Amino acid sequence: MKLISTENLKPGMFLSEDILNENGVVYLNMGTEIKERHIHLLINLGVSFVYVQSETEDHEPFNNFLKDRDYSREFKHTLESFKSLYTNVRLGKKIVIDEVKDSLEPLVSGILNNNDILGSLRRIEINDEYTFKHSINVSLLSSMIGKWLGYSPKDLMDLSLASLLHDLGKCKIPTEILNKPSKLNAVEYEAIKEHSALGFQILSESGQLSQDALHGVLSHHERMDGSGYPNGIEGYKIHEYARIIGIADMFDAMTSNRVYKSKISPFLVAEEMLRESYSHIDVNITSLFLNNISQFYVGNVVRLNTGDIGEVVLVSKYNMTRPLIKVESKYFDLSKHYEYEIVEVIR
Repeated sequence: MKLISTENLKPGMFLSEDILNENGVVYLNMGTEIKERHIHLLINLGVSFVYVQSETEDHEPFNNFLKDRDYSREFKHTLESFKSLYTNVRLGKKIVIDEVKDSLEPLVSGILNNNDILGSLRRIEINDEYTFKHSINVSLLSSMIGKWLGYSPKDLMDLSLASLLHDLGKCKIPTEILNKPSKLNAVEYEAIKEHSALGFQILSESGQLSQDALHGVLSHHERMDGSGYPNGIEGYKIHEYARIIGIADMFDAMTSNRVYKSKISPFLVAEEMLRESYSHIDVNITSLFLNNISQFYVGNVVRLNTGDIGEVVLVSKYNMTRPLIKVESKYFDLSKHYEYEIVEVIR
C-alpha cells in the first residue's frame, strides 16, 4: 500500500482504503479499480491524496472478499436454512436458530468487507418467494447500517439475525392474505399487522435470541410519530435495532417486485424515505444509509422517464437523490431539472 497524490492516479490502479467524507459517507470503496471518472470525482471533491495498492501487491480488487459465485452460493445456503426454519415454525416443530446463524455468518462477513452491497444484491439471481429473499436482503442491508454506525462484530451478528427473522411471524398468517395480488381490506390488514408480535412470541419462547434482537423483531413497524404497530411506541423509545430494520425493510420492499406492486427506482424510493424521515423513520439513520448507498450508483446505467439511457457520473452529497447523468455526449443535472426522473437502474 502506498500514498499517492490524486493528480498522479492512473486508470487501472486499485484503492487500498475507503474514501469517506467527514460524516463517514463512502464515496469510493476499498478495492475499487480506478477509472478516469473516479479521478475526476476525487479531484472535484477536493481529495488530495489516496492510498493505492503497490505494484508488489495482489491487484485483484476483492481478493479477500467473497467472489460473486461464492456469494451467490452462501446466499442460497442461507435461503435454504431460513426456509427450513420458517417451515418448521409453520408446522409447530422445534426450531434451532444456530443453524440459520451459522449459514448467515459468512454471508454477512462477505458483505461487510465489500461496501457495494447494492451491486452484490443485484447480482443475485434467485427466483423464490418474496418473503424469503426479502428477509435476507433486509438482514444484509441492516448489517451494513450497523457497520456504518460502528457496531461491534458481536452486535452486528445480533442485528443481522434479528433482521433475518423480522418477518418470521408471517408463517402464521394465512397464505391467501400474504399472497393477495390486490390491496388488502381492513380485516386482512389487521391480520398482517399481527406478524411482528407473533414473531416476537415464537422467538421469545425459543429462548435463543437476545432481548435486543427480540425488540428488533417486535418493533420494526413502530414509527417515530407513534403511528406504527403493535404498541404505538414513538421516538427513541423504539429500540435502535427496530429503527434500523424498519429502514432496511422499507428500502428493500419498495425496490423489489411484490405480488401486489411493482418495484420502484431506488432514487425515487430514496426521495420517499427522506420525506418519511420527517415523521415516520429515524432521520439520522436514514441520512446515513442513503448517503452511503447513493455513492454505489456512480457508474451505473439508468433509464430516465424520457426513455433516455445514461450513466450516473456524480452523486452530490447535498442532493443524493438527483445525480448528474451522462446521456451520450450530453449531461443532465437532475438537481436542477426536476422534470427528469430515474425510473430504473439497468445495471
